[in-house]
Amino acid sequence: MREGLWITDETWLVGEKLAEGSFGNVYSTTASSGNSASEQSYVYKEYKEYAKPDAHTLAAFTDFYYDLGTNDRDYLDSICCWPHQLVEDEDSTSGFLMIQIPEKFYCSINFSSGPKLVEAKFEHLLLPDRLLSRRHIPLSDKERYKLLLSVVRGLNFFHMHGISMGDFSHSNLLFSLDDCSVFFLDCDSFSLDGATVFPQTETGNWGVRERYPEEELGTEKSDIYKLGLLALRLLMKSDNPSHYQASTNTERLPAQVDAGVKGVIENSLKDAPNRPPLAAWSAALRTAIVRCVSATAPKRPATASSAERASKATSTESTSREEKHKARPRQSSLPVTSTGSTPASGVFNVFPVSATSQSAPASAPSSSPPQQSQSPYKRKLSANPPVQQTPYPHEEPEEKKDGDGLGPVAVMLIIGILIPIILFAATRSCSTYASNSPQPRPAASQTQDSNPTGTIEISAASPSSAQAGVETTFSVAVKYTSRNTTGCIIYAGANTEIADSFSLYTEYVLPDTSGTYTFNFTCTPKKWDDHFFGIYVNISEYPHPDSWNPLDSDVANIKL
Repeated sequence: MREGLWITDETWLVGEKLAEGSFGNVYSTTASSGNSASEQSYVYKEYKEYAKPDAHTLAAFTDFYYDLGTNDRDYLDSICCWPHQLVEDEDSTSGFLMIQIPEKFYCSINFSSGPKLVEAKFEHLLLPDRLLSRRHIPLSDKERYKLLLSVVRGLNFFHMHGISMGDFSHSNLLFSLDDCSVFFLDCDSFSLDGATVFPQTETGNWGVRERYPEEELGTEKSDIYKLGLLALRLLMKSDNPSHYQASTNTERLPAQVDAGVKGVIENSLKDAPNRPPLAAWSAALRTAIVRCVSATAPKRPATASSAERASKATSTESTSREEKHKARPRQSSLPVTSTGSTPASGVFNVFPVSATSQSAPASAPSSSPPQQSQSPYKRKLSANPPVQQTPYPHEEPEEKKDGDGLGPVAVMLIIGILIPIILFAATRSCSTYASNSPQPRPAASQTQDSNPTGTIEISAASPSSAQAGVETTFSVAVKYTSRNTTGCIIYAGANTEIADSFSLYTEYVLPDTSGTYTFNFTCTPKKWDDHFFGIYVNISEYPHPDSWNPLDSDVANIKL
């Protein structure tokens, strides 16, 4: 152990060397995060003498970490060894502290010299199946897709926060087959808002400039190109081990690779403008995983003869129809329009639906003044209004009895009375549709599908009060669930432009079916004469067209 290094006036000891890299060595330490709730042991990356890091940019990396919300910091720690604290030796920055690699990202591999515990780098997976079997690394197609989805999830988090990996390769990415999670290394080689600690470099056979010599390094587009290389080499089949290290030939993908995944791989290896967004990757991989599950699901054994099944089907036909009739899904009626072709470019307007009586059709305007929410904190928009049930074609109408119905004269009189009323109501609907404040969500049993494909709820919004006209950064924590097989996206915004509409400022493609996420975005609150200022979130299918209906939404009132 040696002394003399310090951080925030705290002296600690440096222990044995754990790893060696191009620019620095990694050592064990006696330092820790000091957080009693989730204390973590640190390791120390010490730069070599010839390495000259940009200390200002490295400080920005550590500032970025502590500017994140708690949930985002925890997630960042779960996927990478991000710099936590700078270390100074005399008058210069000598390195930084970061968390240790979690134990699950180590694996025992059966080398020719015998089993050995090593860092579970992706380079150990990029081998022919015969070598994987010899090294005792079981790897199914489903696990390959799930690992790639975890990589996409991590890249999505980075890109949402202005981070690009740059030098993205099989040697700085770890895997765990326990839960198909991944862990990124060498985070000080990343780009943060375009700034880098060292000039950008690329690993051999993983360079975007090997194919596109003029392309800029360290961008989101270059990350997607290298994601395509990783997916190709993880899913391809060849008897030659060298192909797994250098191939760019998508014809080596076997026929069983999902068509959607093959498509995003091929497009990712094209020039930068034609590469797909991460949302397309997420959707393709989720679909492939679902198909793997369906293909491997055990078939139900036959328990009755064909004649018995036919007899049983006849006796239960009417009951089945009645159950299907009761289970018909209900549609959402919250319209959303976009002024941009992609979520990240432009402002999105969400127009809240007017409150309606529970017996009225969804399009009918409210005839009474909007009522105030019972909660002073938040109100939810009505995303699933009641739907008029219509009989199925197989349902017979009731037999008409003598004397039932109305004569022609009575019918004409009723029509003459109703037409002016309908026209007046339609006119009122157009004029009041956008002027009514969003109302509290009616009881779920009355308005929502009993089996929704997505839900979202604001669990915290900070600050809860702000000053009108002053630019403010809001942190909005949400809880979400998603059952949509093609994937979902969540949005956050505020009614900064129009009193009764919400402009969307940020979005996040969901990497899993349930969890929490914290939005951070900056806007200028505006005080409205007859409306509250609020923070709005929604969950939607993804990908979706420019105009779509959210699956669910929530609003938090901000006091001005």
